Amino acid sequence: GGSGSGSSQEPRAVLLTGGADGTVLQWDVSDGLPYEGKYVAPPLALRPLAGAVGAPMIRALDYDRRRRTILVGTSQCCVVEVRQEEQETLLYGHASDVWHVAVHPHDSSCVASASEKTLYVWDLNRRTLNKACALGFAARAVAFSSGPVGSSNSNSNSSNNGGGGGRGGDNGVEGKEDEYHICVGGSKGELLVLTERTLRPIHKCRDSKEGITDLKYSPNNRFLAAATADTWIDIYSVLAVGRPGGAAGGAAYQRVTRCSGHSATVRGVDWSLDSSLIQTDSADLDLIVWNARTGKQIPIPSRSTQWATYTVRLGFPVMGIWPDGSDGTDVNALCRSADGRLVATCDDDGLVKLFNCPCVLDDAPHRAYRGHSSHVLCCRFTMGDRAVVSTGGYDWAMFHFRVVRANEGRAPPPPPAKQKVWGALDPEGKTFGWTLNPVLPAAPPVSSTSASASSTSASSASASSASPMPLQQQKTAASATPPPPLPAQPPPPHAVLSNPPPSSPSPSPSPSAPPPP
Repeated sequence: GGSGSGSSQEPRAVLLTGGADGTVLQWDVSDGLPYEGKYVAPPLALRPLAGAVGAPMIRALDYDRRRRTILVGTSQCCVVEVRQEEQETLLYGHASDVWHVAVHPHDSSCVASASEKTLYVWDLNRRTLNKACALGFAARAVAFSSGPVGSSNSNSNSSNNGGGGGRGGDNGVEGKEDEYHICVGGSKGELLVLTERTLRPIHKCRDSKEGITDLKYSPNNRFLAAATADTWIDIYSVLAVGRPGGAAGGAAYQRVTRCSGHSATVRGVDWSLDSSLIQTDSADLDLIVWNARTGKQIPIPSRSTQWATYTVRLGFPVMGIWPDGSDGTDVNALCRSADGRLVATCDDDGLVKLFNCPCVLDDAPHRAYRGHSSHVLCCRFTMGDRAVVSTGGYDWAMFHFRVVRANEGRAPPPPPAKQKVWGALDPEGKTFGWTLNPVLPAAPPVSSTSASASSTSASSASASSASPMPLQQQKTAASATPPPPLPAQPPPPHAVLSNPPPSSPSPSPSPSAPPPP
């Protein structure tokens, strides 16, 4: 609660309280005790916030005596400033875990996040909420269409890749314009398509029993891929106005094929640039490439395929994202930048990591960024790779990271200063001390002791061979004589020798034993 004054003519002690009914009561506690019905002003009921059905629960209160306003913190992570007749929301937030986030294909400031039962559309430049709506089901995935959907849907690929991608156009119906679609997938297989401007539902279906884990529109904007926990991927066609099967409201969605072959939950899906192939990864670490037209697997290698997006956690370009000791469940989401130079990941440790792409080294070098107080569920690059947006689990937060290119417009860093080391101060290696440039000691000369010892052994061997030996002794000497050494083998290819081998005298000839009788 808080305390304040009810009026300037008659100062009184006021106690502010708020509860689960979304109402602020102002008690008169001038005599030290609150009594039923003893208020200094009528109750203040909060209006339903964006995306909420009823009034929010009140979690915190404060009073500004100078401005005579009440600051209210709600269970939906919103901060509301309340006066007697006015309410202004100063800060918007999510009402539960944020499972997924999608970025607008042609607006770097527009992103959509899917919370438990609410869809939010945010403006990153103003850092505020644009619009929200209640879904009626638990959302798990969200996606923007690749371009405006309408009668020009068949030509949306050219406008999409050409950088225009305007938000309006003639769709063949007077007074209507093409607009982007937002598709939301639910935890029980619900699929809901809404318009971007007004969030008006235009299509709803349910073709799977388990949840939808990922959604992607094809680059030509004619198909929609829905990855599910039922171990399959549904492909929908987007039928626009003026095309056979198109709806009068702008577009209709129809399932055309189903890709079945995974043995676990499908985690992510990506389209190829020509909208003919999709790649998917599953919870059992299986990566499969499909023909989007027929729904059949493609067994041939697809390393040369160019993908419009890369959000699957497996594959050659991202094989180094896994930390040491990972069991395949630590990384929750992945996103490659549009220029193909960076990869962003988020994991169960609350970290958002940035890698170079491709990253093929084991536990590749990266930069890790903190901020989330719990596991991070999703991350995406915005249009133009200007920023990275990440959404958290238990912290109900969405973070906005700005991408700063290293050494872009900056002078190269100066070389590191030399450090003093302990080493020799003279070539003889007799004086040591701290120095910046240690003197390497000279190599010791080769001693002639081994050569003289070798010649002595050779002369003794020749002298002993001149005197006769018994037969048994001759056999023993012959068996004890070591075999001649094998010739040195050449080093293997690409081998590097750190130091040359020391020179050794040539082996002396072994005395030959006389032939047996």
